[in-house]
Amino acid sequence: MLRRDVVLAVATLVMLGAASFAAPEDPLPQLQATDAATRERASRKILAERDQLVAGLIALARQATTPEPHKRGRQEVPSYPYREPKHLAIELLGELRASEAVEVLLGNLTYCNPVMYGSYRTWESDFPAAVSLSEIGNPALGPALAKVARTDDELERELCCWIIERVEGEELAPIVLQLAIDKERYSGGKARLQAALEYLQKQK
Repeated sequence: MLRRDVVLAVATLVMLGAASFAAPEDPLPQLQATDAATRERASRKILAERDQLVAGLIALARQATTPEPHKRGRQEVPSYPYREPKHLAIELLGELRASEAVEVLLGNLTYCNPVMYGSYRTWESDFPAAVSLSEIGNPALGPALAKVARTDDELERELCCWIIERVEGEELAPIVLQLAIDKERYSGGKARLQAALEYLQKQK
């Protein structure tokens, strides 16, 4: 079941003009119509609205956000608006299992969740795009492996390993990486995948 954040995200999309979700009639009751043609039209309408919603969320996830400096004592730390539209959009794309958003989410892999300072930090709390990719599951697996093979960013590599482990499980994740190493044709890609495998093995 989608959380109440759906309402917030949809309201944001409407305000931004990304999409309008006001429909003249609710298609859900039409799924129970006695006429098969009416039921089919309702089904297509629901899918179209879902596609429209996902497209709007992807547009929000693509938005660039810049943290503002915030003083905490003598230390300057980045400050984000709490539950900003980009953050909510990234989360909702995972909850909707929107496989068409995989590349956009990978592009936001290191976007750090604007959580409250002093809270307990985990991969789940800090990196919503990684969580959403793990929720999307198998459609995200191949692109995550490809990301590992071409990135030199250590954080991106570790996050991809976390995603692979969440999708495949602790026992299968190293096997999946080894298979990717065996299939990789370029030495640079092999080396990056090997580094990911070694990182994963060290976590045991």
